[in-house]
Amino acid sequence: MNTLCHAARGGQPRVVDWLLSVDLQSQFSKEDALCAAAECGSLETVKVLLGEVENINSYNQLHGTALQAACRGGHENVVKLLLASGATVDQRGGPHGLALSAAAIKGHIHIIRLLIEHDATCVDLIDDLGRNALHFSARGGHAAAFKYLLSTCKQLDSVDIKGNSVLHQAASGGSREIVQSLLDCGITFPASPSDIWSPLHWAYRGEFGDVIDLLKSFCSSEDVIETVQPPCLWIPFSVGVYHKNRICSPKSKTSTQDSGLQSTIVETTENIISNTEAECHGHFTCNECYHVSLL
Repeated sequence: MNTLCHAARGGQPRVVDWLLSVDLQSQFSKEDALCAAAECGSLETVKVLLGEVENINSYNQLHGTALQAACRGGHENVVKLLLASGATVDQRGGPHGLALSAAAIKGHIHIIRLLIEHDATCVDLIDDLGRNALHFSARGGHAAAFKYLLSTCKQLDSVDIKGNSVLHQAASGGSREIVQSLLDCGITFPASPSDIWSPLHWAYRGEFGDVIDLLKSFCSSEDVIETVQPPCLWIPFSVGVYHKNRICSPKSKTSTQDSGLQSTIVETTENIISNTEAECHGHFTCNECYHVSLL
């Protein structure tokens, strides 16, 4: 991160203004600095930078757009200023794909309402990976924000490009209330492709006992994912065992019910992949990243 971005992230409008005035300004990305200022919620710094950037909708992989960064941070005044200055809600890119999704994953209802009031069509937007705001809200686990979006978004049964549905994301987020809301709405229960985790796999991965109990009536405990590296067959219970979840310990109720399925696990060795390495995996919305060599 360069000096301008550091000053912007620190909410130092006078320093930013000075840096923009010196001859070195050509070395700095003003758009990246704007994203940093928006993320920290520094309204005065954002005002300084808005007069300098060429493209208010520019994005980077760390923050997304300035609008997305402000939405993720829940900074209402900054969001209002950016929208009034020409920021668009349909600009795609960055870790959360869209501005509404950035607000949704953090459960910022006030920002969600603000964006929908500004442009009602944003609730049905899909990012480049096929995800909408409901996916992110379910993954974030914020029930109040999810229920608000659920009342406005019509794409309840949508799946992303990997085949993950809103229910997959809800199971990953661990909110029993959100999972129950989806089931109460009569969501079409997803038939997971053979190469991705089922919602029950996700619930075991996160050690969400209440969600596991709820999903067992709908998901098969014998759904198998096969991988080459490590060479394993993964049922939902085996994912929990692999990650040393307490609910899969011999004394737990869940383990007692599912231990008969444990033979599905193909034994691995430490030189293939260790539990320590597995615990480090997962960024943003993915915990499947060590399944890089699917059959």
